[in-house]
Amino acid sequence: MSNNEEKILNKPAKNFFENKIKCEFAKNEFRFSAGTLDLVAYNRKQKCFHVGEGKLAHRVSSVGHAVGQLIAYISMIQESGFDFLDRISKEANLYLTDFTDFLENKAIKVCFYIILPEKLKSKILGPAELMLGNIGDFGESIGIMFAKYSKCELYKEAKPINIKIRKLYSRDELYEAVKNKLLVHKESRGLEVFEIDWPRCLKFREIGGNPNLHFEIWHKHSKKGDKFNNFEIAFHLEWNLKHIKKKHKTTYKRARTIIRRMKQARTTLKRNLHPFVFTKAWGEGWAKLFTTYQTKSENIDNEDLNYLYEELLALVKTLLPKLKKISWGRKTHRLEENKTEFD
Repeated sequence: MSNNEEKILNKPAKNFFENKIKCEFAKNEFRFSAGTLDLVAYNRKQKCFHVGEGKLAHRVSSVGHAVGQLIAYISMIQESGFDFLDRISKEANLYLTDFTDFLENKAIKVCFYIILPEKLKSKILGPAELMLGNIGDFGESIGIMFAKYSKCELYKEAKPINIKIRKLYSRDELYEAVKNKLLVHKESRGLEVFEIDWPRCLKFREIGGNPNLHFEIWHKHSKKGDKFNNFEIAFHLEWNLKHIKKKHKTTYKRARTIIRRMKQARTTLKRNLHPFVFTKAWGEGWAKLFTTYQTKSENIDNEDLNYLYEELLALVKTLLPKLKKISWGRKTHRLEENKTEFD
């Protein structure tokens, strides 16, 4: 946005939203994690946001550029909608409870406007209306405003549209959210996170128990050309069965019992449409019950968080009660405490 656009177009539009539409919040050059919006306003009574794009249009092509920018704004709000709400709540001294419906429904209501110079109204209004009419429902929903320094006229009202929003997570943020949700759930009672020098993994074991027996989420290494994130949700038994069969028969017997419980859990999980697989053919003769998941984009969002958490919780709810019956996580021999990392 140029200084002239801000002075001639966007400041008068900001005043219009504050004084005529009675918005509690209005700001030019609103910045959030996805970028900068020319003008944003929020009306608490309507529970609606108003977003404007000013163009000092001398040709109708400038209107097309404004429409393109509004489409870009939709993408920006969709990708970083939670941060968008958070920034507005802080700048406007609003509570996030004002946005409860938005957060629960993961969608916000937005009206979009093109703000044009009043002196060119007779020249560009007709072609602008024709252009908007030719680009479908979104074009029909866009409002038109004409501004000149301190004055702003709403020529065509905008129709609100719903925009689905996402919350994006780094891997650390994802793991923190999963950890906080799982450890307060009654089904996970008796589990704790244990630290390892491997940031790609989030691991849970019995409190004070054996680290070789654990639930985990693993953020797998990307393959060349792979744009998405791949995860594994699993329970691991990381004992070499051939080795412990020779060295410690009590541990071997317990391992065989745990494996039977894992196979029973696999059957239950599959019956409940959780696609877990059991294998002993990995690592150093270890066993695991696992499923995999790939994100739908390069980013990790709230939908990915919910899926990973729900699959991990399903695994814990199904397998942990079976393990508790056999005191699964105890340490009975120093051999059991030896940890060989594999990831």
